[in-house]
Amino acid sequence: MKFKTKNRITKTVLSLKGEGVEFFIRPLGPMYEGKKMSTNGEEGKSCTLMPVIDLLTADPFCQVVLPKVLRSELENSFPDGKYVGRDFRIKKGDKVDKGTDRSYYRYEIEEIKIEDEKHLQTVNDIYEQTLLAAREDNSTVDNIAE
Repeated sequence: MKFKTKNRITKTVLSLKGEGVEFFIRPLGPMYEGKKMSTNGEEGKSCTLMPVIDLLTADPFCQVVLPKVLRSELENSFPDGKYVGRDFRIKKGDKVDKGTDRSYYRYEIEEIKIEDEKHLQTVNDIYEQTLLAAREDNSTVDNIAE
């Protein structure tokens, strides 16, 4: 008997921990605020997430944790969610220290083109199948990625 994954409950989380870390992604849907997590009885902070395809593995069941600076750069460069469906290379740069509460990391964000035609077709097929599955379930891609 053969099975096809309809939705994976556990998602691969892509996080930019450490300078020089990079990943290659195609956003499947808009950014959204994740649930607040509590630790040791204290209410935690929510984080901004974005459902993506990992372009290196063609895994459509991923989400990226977006720091404020990265989120702001994407929103300013691609208003109204126009980053969705585009391919990006994102690399965490060096830390800029502006005092105790004002330090942040720089990010390199490049819109890229997949040059390997076979891999491009694979990613395009997965992108379309994922969006189609969301429409068939009468849901949105962002709650596919939750």
